[in-house]
Amino acid sequence: MLTQPQNNLYDILNYNSSIFWSWKASNGTLNIANNDARCAAATPEGWIVLPCDTPLPVCCRAATANNRLVATEWSLSTNNYNYENAYCSSGSFSAPVSAYDSMYLRSVLQEAGPNTQAWIKLNALDEENCWVVDTADKPCPYVDISSLPITLTYLILSIIFICFVLYWIFYTRCVSYRALRAHRSRHRLIRDFHKTDFDGVPI
Repeated sequence: MLTQPQNNLYDILNYNSSIFWSWKASNGTLNIANNDARCAAATPEGWIVLPCDTPLPVCCRAATANNRLVATEWSLSTNNYNYENAYCSSGSFSAPVSAYDSMYLRSVLQEAGPNTQAWIKLNALDEENCWVVDTADKPCPYVDISSLPITLTYLILSIIFICFVLYWIFYTRCVSYRALRAHRSRHRLIRDFHKTDFDGVPI
């Protein structure tokens, strides 16, 4: 990946830019009021939000015989689909789950062209601004603490603080108890030693 890591600054910068795993910087806010723009697509510069009925190729990841996805083997579908009908003739419709995955997907997108856009399995179809890979109808797994009532926020923070204090008390007591036991054991050994020590020569 780095042909001359010590001498070629361009290679280093290019490598660093390839390990992103996030939204494109110019994508803007993700709080999109438009109900149609709730699907994510990958580009060589990052992820973007598009209307779900946009016809695009699909990001497909290869899988092994036991259905385990392969991070290094990505391809694009030959046909364009809207998000709902996304289909991979080879592999599975997927999304990069790490910067490592994203690096290999980015190389495939770059080979296809600098303006390439392709669907990744990431959407906010069920709930606005809740981006998930699962399309099942279920509650959003994320909690935005800023949207909670102030009293509930304080309650959550108080519970976290109390748990931390209780853990700290338990931990310090355990450490103190161990130190006390070691101290008593040492004194008992010294006392037993002195009991067997003779003041003179035994007859």
